Amino acid sequence: MSKSQIILGFQNIKKEIHDPIELEIKGNIPDWVQGSLYRNGPGIYDVKTNHGTTWRVGHWFDGLTVIHKFTIDGKKVTYQNRRMVPKIEEYIVQNGSSPDITFGIDPCKTMFQKITSVFIRQKPIDESNAGVTIGYLNDKLISKTDANVFLEIDPETLELQALMTYASVDPKLTGPLSAAHSQTDFETGEFFNFTTDLGRAATYNVFSASKNGSRILASYPASAAYIHSFGLTKNYLIMIHWPLDLTPISMVTTQTLEKAMQWNGDKDTIFVVIDRNNDKIVGRYRTPSFYAFHTINGFEQDGNIILDIATYDNADIVLDLRMSKIDDPHHQLTSGQARRFILPDVASLSESEIRSAEQIELHRGTFELPRFNQNYHLKPYRYAYAIAHVETDAHWNSIMKLDVTTKETKVWKVEGMYPGEAIFVPDPNGKDEDDGVLMSVVLNANLDRSDLIVLNAKTMEEMGRAEVPFTVPFGFHGNFIAPSSRSDQ
Repeated sequence: MSKSQIILGFQNIKKEIHDPIELEIKGNIPDWVQGSLYRNGPGIYDVKTNHGTTWRVGHWFDGLTVIHKFTIDGKKVTYQNRRMVPKIEEYIVQNGSSPDITFGIDPCKTMFQKITSVFIRQKPIDESNAGVTIGYLNDKLISKTDANVFLEIDPETLELQALMTYASVDPKLTGPLSAAHSQTDFETGEFFNFTTDLGRAATYNVFSASKNGSRILASYPASAAYIHSFGLTKNYLIMIHWPLDLTPISMVTTQTLEKAMQWNGDKDTIFVVIDRNNDKIVGRYRTPSFYAFHTINGFEQDGNIILDIATYDNADIVLDLRMSKIDDPHHQLTSGQARRFILPDVASLSESEIRSAEQIELHRGTFELPRFNQNYHLKPYRYAYAIAHVETDAHWNSIMKLDVTTKETKVWKVEGMYPGEAIFVPDPNGKDEDDGVLMSVVLNANLDRSDLIVLNAKTMEEMGRAEVPFTVPFGFHGNFIAPSSRSDQ
């Protein structure tokens, strides 16, 4: 498969569909699969401007957000979508560049525009390109990014209801940065995340929120860093400070995160352990530097904290996702590893102490956008699922099942099919951890369209698919919401 076919997944959404359309189903989707699969991520990569030019994003993370919804009842699948930032898109049409600080370099923003945007406040736009993860905060469906801003979405129509920051949860939650990957303890109903205030020194404000109110678990100074996710167990929240450091003044003057980042691989990665019950830092662990977008799962066992993480040796993967790299037919994505980190004897840790973490390699090779059976969230578990690239392909081309106990793997791979995040939906009558299905929106490059693929999570064999009559651009994350459940990752 040539990489030129993969580019089909990095193009503008072909149709905006507000009224759900019914999709043709091939094979069989189990009758018990009932609910809505929400997906978000980039859907607009190119915008024709009034200046006779075409604005194109510089980095995959900067594509303009489109939210997708598949409604499934086993016998019928419908699909709808919606562009979430039409005002930002119109700004680009009129001005030829993005109004926001972008992740990558905006190739259409001149040096004059960058400098003046620092000193001259533009007319505010009541939209934000917050389209990385989607889930619930209390009773509100929200779309989040790595900034202290999120979109409240109507779960039926996908219309934007409100643009909010975490200061609406607690006025102390200031600062421009946050994690796209919040976490929710489904048993307690607590939502967890942090904000980063960028002053002379960065301050991290770690919090929980529920229908009963909010709490600041810890506020502490540390180097400003790009942190996409964090760890959680029943009793602890674990901030992970890998040394992808940010220089705030460079972020302002260059109007990009990428130019403000620097990988300092000679520094350790630090785990900051915060007691969820007593709202305090109990201590820290260190390990040689690594980078990660995503944690997989966390739990406590025999007095230790166990964290499974989809890692890389360094932060090169961040630059791999520039559009210039994606467009390059010879460029291959940096490979990673799934690793288990053990933070030993946490109960005896003191706040001023920094211990060494232990680690075990679970799988050598890229293991990205990881998911698992959410019934095992914060508990010992056995199976994780992720997208991977196997053999010699340049891009993610398969869905992998990893047994974290035996390290054995099973792979689903079909020539010309390029999957997105594989979301586990448990069988309500299942007995085993892997009784359920995986749902992935897959680029069918041979036919220039996308399919919603349903796999048997135990065997990794296809059960059925719903065919979308056009290509759905590669997205980031999603969540399956059954009528009686609310999940967030």
